Amino acid sequence: MEPNLISQVLTQKHGKEGQMNFTEYMQNLCNLHKCQSEINSIVRNTGAKYSVLFQLPYYDAVRFVIIDPMHNLFLGLAKSTLKVWKENDLIGEKDFDLLQRRVNAVVPPPEIGRIPSKIATGFSGFTTDQWKNWVCYYSAFALKGILPKEHYDA
Repeated sequence: MEPNLISQVLTQKHGKEGQMNFTEYMQNLCNLHKCQSEINSIVRNTGAKYSVLFQLPYYDAVRFVIIDPMHNLFLGLAKSTLKVWKENDLIGEKDFDLLQRRVNAVVPPPEIGRIPSKIATGFSGFTTDQWKNWVCYYSAFALKGILPKEHYDA
């Protein structure tokens, strides 16, 4: 395969916008006889992976994506962020006790709900709804002064 074949595929012009949509891009990529190192590079750089859905002529991966905030954003992103903060020593064990005390001091309205006493154990066993409450209501005030300013403000 030519070294610039993927570059040629990426620069093809299609459609009324003058650009190839993501589905066409993935279909062309699949037709390249799967030069595995180039495909791996694209997956690593973009996060785009192959699916048999790309073979459907009417499927548009960008238009048809469904973002599930409860499972994708709150459960995965918040948990991953806390893990990175712990691994990089931005939040220590004593900080979790302080976070728990700050959250316990709040009396939330009934529709929000309390966060259980699991923060001190590193948020173990949080439900999706508890992650949502942590991200949307509790984290901003609870992390102030604990998380370094450059990370808190980001």
